[in-house]
Amino acid sequence: MATLLYLRAVSTVASAAVPPLRSQPVLAISLVWRPGHDISAASRADLFDLGVRWSAIDGSGACGLVPLDAEPDATDVLDSLGQALTKHDDDLAELRADFCTAIVCRLDNETTGDAATIVQAVTRAGVGVEQIHHAASELTLVVADRDRERAMSLALPTTAADGSPA
Repeated sequence: MATLLYLRAVSTVASAAVPPLRSQPVLAISLVWRPGHDISAASRADLFDLGVRWSAIDGSGACGLVPLDAEPDATDVLDSLGQALTKHDDDLAELRADFCTAIVCRLDNETTGDAATIVQAVTRAGVGVEQIHHAASELTLVVADRDRERAMSLALPTTAADGSPA
């Protein structure tokens, strides 16, 4: 099972250090359509109403997560997802749901390195990244369990509001 790094960047000032990352349990969901298959736009819209924070739904599949400390709970989400996908059995090649650990931080463009900089820092530190999801002020990285502790100890690259290193 992979460990999910859910990096939401933390706002800092030039003199402040980046606070430690906070972990949160999540359910990571991955759908893969059969080659040459796709679901309709209406069916895609139905998936957004299930309580899953989707980071991507496209012609090849979908990836998202469910925080396990939020409503609806994971069991309700999986039941709803199963019902929504039953009419797409012929289109669906794989449905995977893994209980993972999310590492939470906030992205703030004025004081924190951008998503690409953070991804580079994580991979340069030898952490294997299996999935990357980026939406507005949130960056989600899925890493192998063997790299979880190393990922938790990383210092995120930060900059001051004027663009100089913090």
